[in-house]
Amino acid sequence: RTNGIESVLFTGVTTECCVESSIREAFFREYHVSLIEDCCASDFPESHAATLVSVARYFGPVLRSEDVMSEWRSNTAPGCVA
Repeated sequence: RTNGIESVLFTGVTTECCVESSIREAFFREYHVSLIEDCCASDFPESHAATLVSVARYFGPVLRSEDVMSEWRSNTAPGCVA
């Protein structure tokens, strides 16, 4: 909060456990959360898919990395690197 951070993008492994736990923690601390689905993984595809549905339904958007990068490129301030 001291640095003005309001939103957090999540990636990682064990989508249904570690990633989802971190998303919940950030959400409950009133951050805007988004999950980058193609930057997450699990040994259990059905659990990974269930987490994508749960996050989209209750916590925040589930995005693809190409969409995030496209958005960053279109909104980058002069002098910043996307």
